[in-house]
Amino acid sequence: SPDGAMIAFTKKVGGYDQIFIMNADGTGQKQISTGTWHNQHPEWAPYGYKIAFVSTRDNANGELYLMNLDGTGIKRLTTTTSGGSGSFLSWSPDGTKVAYSSTQSGNWDVWVVNSDGSGKTQLTTSSASDYYPTWSPDGRFIAFASGRDGNDEIYLMYADGTNQTRITFNSVEDTFPAWYGTGPLATPTLAQWKLDEGSGTTASDGAGRGHNGTISGGTWTAGWAGTAIEFNGTSTRIEVPTHLELDGMDNFSVSAYVYPYAYPSA
Repeated sequence: SPDGAMIAFTKKVGGYDQIFIMNADGTGQKQISTGTWHNQHPEWAPYGYKIAFVSTRDNANGELYLMNLDGTGIKRLTTTTSGGSGSFLSWSPDGTKVAYSSTQSGNWDVWVVNSDGSGKTQLTTSSASDYYPTWSPDGRFIAFASGRDGNDEIYLMYADGTNQTRITFNSVEDTFPAWYGTGPLATPTLAQWKLDEGSGTTASDGAGRGHNGTISGGTWTAGWAGTAIEFNGTSTRIEVPTHLELDGMDNFSVSAYVYPYAYPSA
């Protein structure tokens, strides 16, 4: 649960998966779903009093539903014309949308639906499988896994599905992305330019994320600690290529030692 007090989980009952909740210490287990069908993949809503889940009650391949914590108030969120809306649920941080994977288009793709069941929208259209969507803590991005480049890798896209960008490059499969932090202030360092190269025109990304910049008009010189770059105050700049991680950043911080050549006169 959002407050960390309870856990939702799936357990076999009479041959069918059913959803239970319990206290975080394992006590107080309570079954909240019933029926001669599978109820799986519970995901707690950010506001805490509802759970999204997948059930085969109306479609053998699964559909998305919403229910109260006592199992009442069940509401169907998706109606899939072919295939199913099978699993891999992720709530938007504001609790208004659910991202999920569906085979409605013929293979696994990432979709979103409003929490009232309206606005079902397909976000990915790759011929390969796209799944495991996970919403970023600030609500701006969705991370997901895709096999579109030969094996499963992690990709990032805006929450509306645009600018899908591969962010892992490994020879083995990368799946199940998970975000660190609880909000935009917990976002890890996306780029860091120390400007300590001492020569050349490349400002290397010290965060190791590949956001290297190109220095124009600067002069390398001795700094307060090691080398430094001298800015002329007019045309010196560092240009960094556009990238999904950096586009639309609301704010950023700059830390520097600055040595003025001359102080303004009184």
